[in-house]
Amino acid sequence: MCKSYSLENADIPVCGSADSLQMVYSAIRNGHASDSVLVQLNTARVSAATMHAIFTKGNLLALAEKLAYITGALLNPIFHGYKSDRVEYLLLHRMRDNQYLIPRKSLGGKISDKDTYEGGYVFLDKPGVYSERYIALFDFNSLYPSIIQEYNVCFSTSHCLKMENTKESTPSLLPGALRDLVTQRSEIKRQMKSGAGNIQLLEIEQRAVKLVANCIYGCLGFKGFRFYNKTMAAFITECGRTILKDTKATLESKGLQVIYGDTDSVMVDTGIKITDPSPSLETLSGISELISCKYNNIKLGFEKTFSKLVMMAKKKYFGIYCLNGADVIEEKGLETGRRDWCLVARETISAVMRILLFSPMPEEEILRMLSSLKESMKSRDKESYLIRKKIQKNPESYNAVQTTSLQQVCLALRLKQERGLTFHGGDIISFVIALHNGISRPELVSERSEIHYDYYMKLQVFPPLQRMLEHFSSISIENIQKVLGLYTSHNKPVQKAQYSNVSPETKDALSILSPCCSHRQDMASSCAACGSSYTPTQMKKLLRTIIYKQSIKLYAVKRWCFKCCQVEEYSPNCLKCLLPIEWKETSPENFHAFLYKLQEMFFGTPYEQSITDILSISNYLSIDISKFPLNGFQAICTFLQ
Repeated sequence: MCKSYSLENADIPVCGSADSLQMVYSAIRNGHASDSVLVQLNTARVSAATMHAIFTKGNLLALAEKLAYITGALLNPIFHGYKSDRVEYLLLHRMRDNQYLIPRKSLGGKISDKDTYEGGYVFLDKPGVYSERYIALFDFNSLYPSIIQEYNVCFSTSHCLKMENTKESTPSLLPGALRDLVTQRSEIKRQMKSGAGNIQLLEIEQRAVKLVANCIYGCLGFKGFRFYNKTMAAFITECGRTILKDTKATLESKGLQVIYGDTDSVMVDTGIKITDPSPSLETLSGISELISCKYNNIKLGFEKTFSKLVMMAKKKYFGIYCLNGADVIEEKGLETGRRDWCLVARETISAVMRILLFSPMPEEEILRMLSSLKESMKSRDKESYLIRKKIQKNPESYNAVQTTSLQQVCLALRLKQERGLTFHGGDIISFVIALHNGISRPELVSERSEIHYDYYMKLQVFPPLQRMLEHFSSISIENIQKVLGLYTSHNKPVQKAQYSNVSPETKDALSILSPCCSHRQDMASSCAACGSSYTPTQMKKLLRTIIYKQSIKLYAVKRWCFKCCQVEEYSPNCLKCLLPIEWKETSPENFHAFLYKLQEMFFGTPYEQSITDILSISNYLSIDISKFPLNGFQAICTFLQ
């Protein structure tokens, strides 16, 4: 039900802990957990043993000790896990040593959530498959801490920050703290390389130093930090954007193609064909030096070389690189790492990704794999279809549209009504999509309804596959749809609406801006200005946009005068006839006319079912006579006779 990351829901590496926890859960379900001494003892034993196992496996006690030693913080705030506390203690000690005036923890006023600044720079030259030449990934070593040192970014210089190399021999407070951390880490690495001292303890110490140094910038932009400084944080990210843009321009001026950049890293087309040996270390070091020579503290380092890379979008790619003679897959931004995609979908994405990267005949292998998947879907256990989504706020705080469109909120409200369960903002609910009396809805795994397999095939398995495969022109999306049972031969374009029999409100609701030319036109599957057809993604976005706008209008409550039909936003009385203003609910007739017209236009297309599902939700279009007393209908029938 609720996905929790507390000890009792984790995989516990302690002998006998599963049996003990099962006893605890049984007692809780039976309502006498607090009365059982054995249950309480087992709970305490399991928790203590689990904590010990976790601390031992991760060397967390030694790491916490090093963090406390480096920052001067107590172990208690270290164990609380707040990064800002560590940095705060570090700066407090340095300020005291340098006789700084230390600001108070709270300045009394709340910082607005709108007080934001621009983040890192991301660019993508062209999405697609890069498999003809080696692509090298370069990464700036600790870019933001390096910027702080390079341009002497500090509280004492925040009024005069410039992107100029500082000539001061003595750095200010913040750059000095970072310089000391970098020097300390370099010394630890030197000891590790020479074999002096305990390697394991040295590794823990250098990791602790790195953790402290890398989170200083993030704390500057954190509104709960004692030393929060938007000016400094914004300047650091501005420098990062400028450096990344300059890196791209510099490398391209040398004849290299920079295909992608993200905050502190760039991907460069080396120009060396895959059939040739991979780029030498000298070649790659030469590329790094073109950038590193411009700065004193900022260094561009080589990370890896991709032999095949698929760039899907910004922050979304996958590819192969070589590590110690073996091919390794790297992926970023795919659905495999997200909790709101079920295990079946994640496994399918991973399998297809491997086929695309390694197979000489990818389409045939993918079709065989998907055919096997379709046959085995009904034999999988329910846990394979679990979707986990977070409730951002209390379920009752969502508006009417969100309570029906957000699955986790819909389930939370139903469980509260049926079982008295209460959910809060931050809870993660685990559920499956099942068919209850022929209607698709989110349910708990423990409920008895059958899994809605078509939903998972259409909305969990196929969409991410389509986003991956659209970059491979040799693979037919139609063949994929046929294997999954999603292909319909009447995938025809959207009909143009006939406006002779529709109201002006419906006609206005069906007006759109074309995604390509921003041309105002009637709803259609192609642009009336340039004639280009919309992609499935663009069509879905257009549908979502116009349906959402009409949903907002449907649930908007107006204040108006019933006598003269004057709408008043703020005045309690009509300014024309002085009668009291009353509330008026929007009639659902226009909304349903709009949906029916959409359904007519999209008949026989892949989007028809989505519109039908929205219509089926409405309580205005059907009456459940089973809720009325039988004798009442008998009386009506007698009256009609």
